[in-house]
Amino acid sequence: MNIYDATMKAADHIEARPDLWSFMYTAVPKCGAPACALGWIGHFAGISAGKCIWDVADLLEIPHTQEFYNRMRNLSEGLNDGTKGWMNEEDAKDLQRIAKLLRLYADKYLKQDHIPESVREIFDALQATPKPETRVER
Repeated sequence: MNIYDATMKAADHIEARPDLWSFMYTAVPKCGAPACALGWIGHFAGISAGKCIWDVADLLEIPHTQEFYNRMRNLSEGLNDGTKGWMNEEDAKDLQRIAKLLRLYADKYLKQDHIPESVREIFDALQATPKPETRVER
């Protein structure tokens, strides 16, 4: 799954499964374990369970996880919704807001890499189709 789709799926998952959210778990989750935003992005992007979120930073093409947090904070401040930001403990409990920020992040920083799954499936099918042998007549 591409990083845009993985980020959008992480947002959906965080909303749907609040019991598996933890701002403090900083690894790609193992089965049934909670994770932070980067951990869930890594999970849906196919990074092995237990790997550090630094591997997710590589997928996001950022130098360090702190760049992700800085971007999320900037997006958070742009919402003008009366909250204090992104990385404080109280706001980390508002999972709808976190999911919204992840979607904004994906749209702002990752959209150019997005190819819809339906288009990707067609492309993959075409790539897998055997090519007829062609002959050049002289």
